[in-house]
Amino acid sequence: MAWTAPRTWTDGELVTAAIMNPHIRDNLLSLGPIQRLRKTADQSVTSSTALVDDTHLQFTIAANEVWSGQLTLYTTGATAGDVKYAFNAPVGATGVWGSISPSQSIASATDSTRWEAFTAFGDATLAAPGTLTTPTVGVLYFYVENAGTAGTFKLRWAQLTSSGTATTLLKGSNLMAWRY
Repeated sequence: MAWTAPRTWTDGELVTAAIMNPHIRDNLLSLGPIQRLRKTADQSVTSSTALVDDTHLQFTIAANEVWSGQLTLYTTGATAGDVKYAFNAPVGATGVWGSISPSQSIASATDSTRWEAFTAFGDATLAAPGTLTTPTVGVLYFYVENAGTAGTFKLRWAQLTSSGTATTLLKGSNLMAWRY
């Protein structure tokens, strides 16, 4: 549905469905749905570099849909337990993703942001830089064009280096995505 420039209303005008629908209902529908998801509980991985599905940050994507979005991830863990991320999308989906990650050492403000190269979907993972000895924040961005198979688009993550101290994706981490 295409956007219609909102009309200029006049005093005393009789408002009907035929007048309102293109300017209110149809314009809101043209914006497309928005997914807002947040983790309602911590999730931990210990002594494992095998990617796991995030229990909260995933949504259904229909055939031929196009989505773009952002995740804000709060993590903590061991020095050796850096986190790595990946996405899983339905068969045939294509897209790119990447991150802006603050320095993992909260006490240090020398490298407050870090750009990571965008990665095509597939088995590639994007590792957060540095260590996770204190809670840190990372931001991931994605763009996905789905093919003819509906399915689930989901965040996957694990420890970058296996550690006996848990790496935890904290409650409050969130995903916001919009369909085009």
